[in-house]
Amino acid sequence: RSKARNQAFNHADVDALTILFLDVIKRIDIKLWGNFYQINENGLFWYGGIQDVYLSWVKGKIFVDPENVLMEAARVGMSATVVDLVEQGKVNVNAQDGNDRTAIMHAARGAHLNILKYLLSKSNPKEVASSLDSEGVSTLMFASHSGCVECIKLLLRLPGTNVNQQTISAIMYDNIVVGKGLTALGIACYRGHADCVQELLKVDEINVNCENIDGFSPLFLATRHPEVVRILFDHPEVDV
Repeated sequence: RSKARNQAFNHADVDALTILFLDVIKRIDIKLWGNFYQINENGLFWYGGIQDVYLSWVKGKIFVDPENVLMEAARVGMSATVVDLVEQGKVNVNAQDGNDRTAIMHAARGAHLNILKYLLSKSNPKEVASSLDSEGVSTLMFASHSGCVECIKLLLRLPGTNVNQQTISAIMYDNIVVGKGLTALGIACYRGHADCVQELLKVDEINVNCENIDGFSPLFLATRHPEVVRILFDHPEVDV
């Protein structure tokens, strides 16, 4: 291990890093020191070193890429790591992963309000409002998914936010495929996030009856959640 450690820190050798890191993974129950930030359900997560090596171990894969680390940090709620990476100028906060998702989207999906606020302060608000992932899901939709009403309030204040944006792909929820065309309101209704539904209904231009490709309206999507149904019934434009 000493040889691998020396190789990793002196030469930033990826193979040596992999050997060393997987050795640590096998010893997951020992107390870790140094620059290890967190052990989560996906594995270990680390950044630092003499040569500014950034490394994220996720489901058996090694990433020596600071922007991948940023994505993971935003996803799991590691605010100190997010701030460190951004303030050191090592990452583009608008970088996208393989699904065209940004760190801001990951923060919203994880309901990490403080990280979302910080990343928004470092971003162009109009770009954030208009950005969509490969399935046509916006940052606002991710906040609706997570049920973070404070995230929704923050995102609704961004210029150019389209509250009626619809997904372009079907989405899997609880092993059920929901057809494309969902809005932030439809997602909140389906997930049963009553406080999020109330907040979205405050927006003047909200289309409370917007249907997805299967003809499912927000009211139909809310039928498993009586409290959400009652909130929708109180809206003057809802089509019963």
